[in-house]
Amino acid sequence: MTVYNILPNQRIISIDVLRGLTILLMVFVNEVAGVKNIPQWIQHMTRGVDGMTIVDWVFPGFLFIVGMSIPMALNHRIQKGDSFWRLQKHILVRTIGLLALGVLMVNAEGGYNEETMGMPISLWSLLIYPFAILVWNVYTFENKVWTYLFRGIGIIGLLSLAIVYRGGEDGSEYLQPQWWGILGLIGWSYFYSCILYQVLKGNKYYLAVAVLVCTLIYIAGHTTISEDFAILGWTRSQGGMATHTSITLCGLILTLIFFDRKPSEVC
Repeated sequence: MTVYNILPNQRIISIDVLRGLTILLMVFVNEVAGVKNIPQWIQHMTRGVDGMTIVDWVFPGFLFIVGMSIPMALNHRIQKGDSFWRLQKHILVRTIGLLALGVLMVNAEGGYNEETMGMPISLWSLLIYPFAILVWNVYTFENKVWTYLFRGIGIIGLLSLAIVYRGGEDGSEYLQPQWWGILGLIGWSYFYSCILYQVLKGNKYYLAVAVLVCTLIYIAGHTTISEDFAILGWTRSQGGMATHTSITLCGLILTLIFFDRKPSEVC
């Protein structure tokens, strides 16, 4: 494969700083969530109000940073010799990981039945993280058997947690994607943005058109257009996803504006 853009191979300090500040803000607002009589600016804006606070930046900020990292990560893998299918495998595995963790975390938020599960939900939730680390850790063992062993333990652990989970008053409900969770939504945005980046060959102008299309999908889903034309009915349920993808694409485009040193090439 030919690289789509010429981008720096080293880490970009400004992106790392933005990521760190966003995580710091996330931890802070999560700690004060639910505290009474705190200023409005450290709370999410009330639903229905036309405005936003700094707290409302956290999730869009993550999406934006994901987008900024995509072109650098993909081009770096291509430069290292990844084939087309190997690159798609990498994207798919990362997406599935985010979706799986998102669903697990969402089901831990409520609706569970600890008595039927045979363990407190706090322990169940805590076990997600060591198993996830075992699966997605970067191993450097010369003997690949150890890598397969640790990842296998992690996969079996996550599957076991999914199997033992029970919900509902009588404990008859199983693990289910009530919604994808924050990580899952990031996963879908990452997936769509990676696909669009490759299809559009890293061309920032075409990607800007993709942002416009995502915006139009959102508008269609929130107006009577989607009701008047049956063919646009799907936009009512996908408007949020289109918005998330557009934010991720904006981060991607910004990276190309500041760091790309060569016009896009066709593979």
